[in-house]
Amino acid sequence: MVVVVVFSVAFVVALAGYAFLKVFPMSAYLYADARASARSARLLKKDDYSRLASAASFPDFVSGLKGTAYECECQNAREFHLLLERHYLGEYAEIAKDTPSAYKAVLDAELMRHEASCIKLLMKSKLKSIELNEELTVPVGSVTPSLLNSLRGAETVGDMAVMLQRTGFADLFSSDFWKDKSWEEAEMEIDGFVTKKMRETISAARIPEGKELMALLEGAMVAEDVLLLIRAKLRGLGEEEQQALAEATEMGGDARELVKVSLEGITPEALPPVAVLRDNSELVSEGKIVELEKAVGEHIASRTRQLAMFHPEGAYPIALYIMEKNSEKKALQLISKAVEEGMPTERVLELMA
Repeated sequence: MVVVVVFSVAFVVALAGYAFLKVFPMSAYLYADARASARSARLLKKDDYSRLASAASFPDFVSGLKGTAYECECQNAREFHLLLERHYLGEYAEIAKDTPSAYKAVLDAELMRHEASCIKLLMKSKLKSIELNEELTVPVGSVTPSLLNSLRGAETVGDMAVMLQRTGFADLFSSDFWKDKSWEEAEMEIDGFVTKKMRETISAARIPEGKELMALLEGAMVAEDVLLLIRAKLRGLGEEEQQALAEATEMGGDARELVKVSLEGITPEALPPVAVLRDNSELVSEGKIVELEKAVGEHIASRTRQLAMFHPEGAYPIALYIMEKNSEKKALQLISKAVEEGMPTERVLELMA
């Protein structure tokens, strides 16, 4: 009798321990998931987009934003786009702050894309002596308000590179970064560095019950490799420069093979075995970057929605909210500019489809 009781207690303890190990990693996401779900409920709906696209003028468009997260007094689309960017980055930071460290590392790596966009805009304007409206750059991630002000006041791109030694771009911006390098080559190198960082982060991430999400992100990185090479080919970089880019970004073998092929010579079979790439091989061979990026984005969004539906806990709801928030930003950018330019409602909705 005693043996049975002891065995029963041991069994219950073991079962409780197993349940704890299975549930605890997911419980860390509960607060972040709840916040992401609450924010998702406030996203604009299809009817909202149709209503805003029907605005007769930009002031009418602004009036239509009352009661939403974007209520403002913007005078034109440019001002509104800046507001959108600040709002999106604010939401991103709020969600990332509450996300467990395993997936937060992925969010931080993704944030580098926004940091890179800001840095490239500043560097290009300095290198080409273009007068840049300060409002076009906003603080993001490691590009803090004080660093942003310093970058704006830098005399040369070399000075900027030194300042960026305090950020996640330290390994990229060495003292000789600009030596014998055109802007096009520098831009490709910056994009490649961000891609490499994202790939390393995804490879190292250990996310509970997140295998499907990580597999999706790994496929997205392969697509990013292909997009990077297409841009290199369109900008006239030779095979040697493309090979150096592929090595610097630690590009996968399947993508590297494309270095040897011209855009026109790329066939579905020549592409890495990623469905969204092979299904859109004509966009690759025609060098249609914008259309291909859209196709890849839609594929990732669709698959993330499916995963979030079957996995209501963990990293999935967070990934879905950030993706849908970014889609909302892009939709409002398109609608606001189209309304300002007097584009017919039907055409605006057609472009959004």
